Amino acid sequence: MIAFYSGELMSPEAIRAADPAARFIARGKVTINPGEAPNGFADALDEEVWGIAVETSAQTEPAEVTITLDNGSPITGALAEPLLNGNDKAVLANARYWELPPAYVACLRSVVERGLDEE
Repeated sequence: MIAFYSGELMSPEAIRAADPAARFIARGKVTINPGEAPNGFADALDEEVWGIAVETSAQTEPAEVTITLDNGSPITGALAEPLLNGNDKAVLANARYWELPPAYVACLRSVVERGLDEE
């Protein structure tokens, strides 16, 4: 099973806790409809959510998604977690850890920083 991670569970520790035999495949993205991104991310993101594709035996969401890997190859997988799920700061930290595209990370950072300004 190929799982797509894009949120708080995208950390190596969370992935290993769910499946110690999990294997990273590549960075990738899924296409979403405009305004479909969750939480405060809807205003900042266009039609793509970046994350990672992982081969795993852990339970995933039942719906299939097409993941476009960073080399342009499409593969079919399932969401390991709802898109951009969890704490916004953890989502940003994981995006930085996996070195997702700089423009995408900048969009996430703008949302997190805006949230900090509001606190």
